[in-house]
Amino acid sequence: MPWDDLLIVAALAMRLVVRQLLEPISLELAFGLYLAAMLVLLPVLVWRMRRSRAALGLTRGDLAGSLRATALLLPLVLAQAAANAWQLTGRLALAPLWLIGLALLNGLVTAALPEEVLFRGVLLARLRRAGASPWQAIAVQGALFAAGHMRYPLAGQWLLFGNVTVLGLLLGWLALRYRTLAGPIALHTLSNAAIFALLGGTIQRL
Repeated sequence: MPWDDLLIVAALAMRLVVRQLLEPISLELAFGLYLAAMLVLLPVLVWRMRRSRAALGLTRGDLAGSLRATALLLPLVLAQAAANAWQLTGRLALAPLWLIGLALLNGLVTAALPEEVLFRGVLLARLRRAGASPWQAIAVQGALFAAGHMRYPLAGQWLLFGNVTVLGLLLGWLALRYRTLAGPIALHTLSNAAIFALLGGTIQRL
């Protein structure tokens, strides 16, 4: 197996297997180990795949089109966030403004950047290079992204699982359609921050 593929498998294993196995033991350990691994694996992957940066979605692509599509998709993502917050707590409560600012920063650094580069950058590029059609690539990365949230169906939270599955497919489409990760990163960041904000600033496992 080529080195690039081994690194992709290692990164996916950290997100889909190791993190989920460790979370019941220690959420802090699972999350910290996952982020540390991503800080090492993803830069190496991006560097090794530097000759296919266009496929990675790390070029500017159609930045304006991506941001317009992001704006159009934002109401759907906010509705999903409200539904998720309601299922988690049975209520909606807006967090203070300063906490929402922190949630945006946290959503960008700890979720949107590593997951978009992994799923909508590296993985999509590899699938397309392997001969998958655009829709096949979107479906595979979306299924793997959803698999990283198996705690939802295991807890009977099927609405959350459905929402995260739809979000993964939308983000994959957005990345391939406009050939930039700008829109997916922005939409993912806003989704996570919106859930946090509508939980009243209460920390939840998302």
